[in-house]
Amino acid sequence: MTNPALDGDAVVVPLNAHERHAPGEELDSVGADSWEAWSAAVAELVQPMLDDLSSSLPGLQSALLSTADGFGLCARGLDDTTVRRVSSMASSMTSLASAATGPEPHLAAPSHSAAEPTDGDTSLALVTLVHGASITVVLPVRLPNDDLLLSVTVSGPTLGSLLHHAELTSDRIRAALS
Repeated sequence: MTNPALDGDAVVVPLNAHERHAPGEELDSVGADSWEAWSAAVAELVQPMLDDLSSSLPGLQSALLSTADGFGLCARGLDDTTVRRVSSMASSMTSLASAATGPEPHLAAPSHSAAEPTDGDTSLALVTLVHGASITVVLPVRLPNDDLLLSVTVSGPTLGSLLHHAELTSDRIRAALS
């Protein structure tokens, strides 16, 4: 089954300045302007990477880059309303998984290259959700001052293939934004 949203234009979600501050900044008139400029610049850099993921990963249903607190930056295969819902869901799932695995190193999720923690860092490496034939992974994109979340959903490919392509994309995003 093809996703008509993948055949159309990419979704770059415009956010109201009062909805979110730029990573590491307080929300004020300067921060609001910075957030709008930052989020537009991120979307411009990352959207081609999501488009590449769409062409390299068979069965891709959607790909989304969002902030760790649940605000969409850009997406492939999702409409505006769904971007907001999935961004919020990705944030909630990673928060819940982090809380469930606890701060103890032996309980932390195993690390993968795209989300490899630093020494002593027990932050969550990824969340996987399987529903029917669809598989979703949510990976953190670790940046110096903030984390973003990359959510990728496919139908058909194996989990290994999905993880490989999602991790490569996460690495590309991190390199472009660091």
